[in-house]
Amino acid sequence: MALFVNNTKIPRPYFSGLRVNAFVNGKKVWNPIPTILALSVARGDLSATTVGNNAIFGGGGTPYSAVVDAYDASLTRTIPTALSQSRSIRYGAATFGTKALFCGGYAPGTNTYSAVVDAYDASLTRTNPTGLAYGRSNPGVAKVGDYIIVAGGSYYGGNGDSSLVEAYNTSLVKSTPTALPVGQVGSGSGSIGIYALIAGSNYNNVARATVTAYNTSLARSTPTALSTARSSIGAVAIENHLLFGGGIPASAVVDTYDASLTRSTLTPLSSARGLLAAAYTGAGDILFGGGATNSGTVDVYNTALTKTGVLSLSVGRSTLTAATVGNYTLFAGGVSPASAKVDVYTKNLKHFFST
Repeated sequence: MALFVNNTKIPRPYFSGLRVNAFVNGKKVWNPIPTILALSVARGDLSATTVGNNAIFGGGGTPYSAVVDAYDASLTRTIPTALSQSRSIRYGAATFGTKALFCGGYAPGTNTYSAVVDAYDASLTRTNPTGLAYGRSNPGVAKVGDYIIVAGGSYYGGNGDSSLVEAYNTSLVKSTPTALPVGQVGSGSGSIGIYALIAGSNYNNVARATVTAYNTSLARSTPTALSTARSSIGAVAIENHLLFGGGIPASAVVDTYDASLTRSTLTPLSSARGLLAAAYTGAGDILFGGGATNSGTVDVYNTALTKTGVLSLSVGRSTLTAATVGNYTLFAGGVSPASAKVDVYTKNLKHFFST
């Protein structure tokens, strides 16, 4: 059904459950919801974070890409300066203050692990601080206090699994805290209270449940391990908990840590899967979306850590990523095959998506 306002046809976007009333010249009409453009390049294995008034989605490994897409709080898409190197950068971004960092990755070529760090400020201007000591893909990247830490990852040499931890302060000066107790690759990472956690691993192709913590002084400790060994985990922080959901080998487990690093285990995801994305809407709902193999499921938990429902993506896919900006949570990209799709959930969990 077409919508006309003042004799002007307004296109209806793709949506699910978004019938909203408005009045124009005293008459009830459809209230058009925002539309959103797809990513400028279809790709999976990308990373996302929010800086200033923009959710930014950078890189990609399926295919390799340096493209950065940015969406502001009105869902207007811009394309800032690209990353300085095309690379797969899954789970490799984090923000502190007014700086977002995209760290390491895997670049085209033979055993080409990336040491590049690209930084974007709130105006989406790119700079390049000192790179990593050596190239690493799939490190754990998380904010803690005035630092972003880059922990572990795969690298070319040794046994292939790194225990190196590097930290950038708000001036983007790099330091080297105590290393991980064991190499961790493909970990879930995030922050809670005064800690950043690096959780799970695919160490020497064997899943591990190791969790390593760094506090705001970059002192290392070892909390209780995950309840199930796994990597490629969806990680998301809320006000008082950090959740780790899913993983590979295919897992439906959701573990959570509070600010004292006490672990509990929640109702599982509705299906076992890794390579999923996770985000907090900012309005009481935690979303775990997509995953291998080409899952279209979005599991919903509330801030009381109760599972409250299951939603759907417009297209099932894995190696997607997610970020929240303003009133919207965006799940973007992925492979099913390579996708440019962007699914949007409002703060009341209404859903629409790019064409």
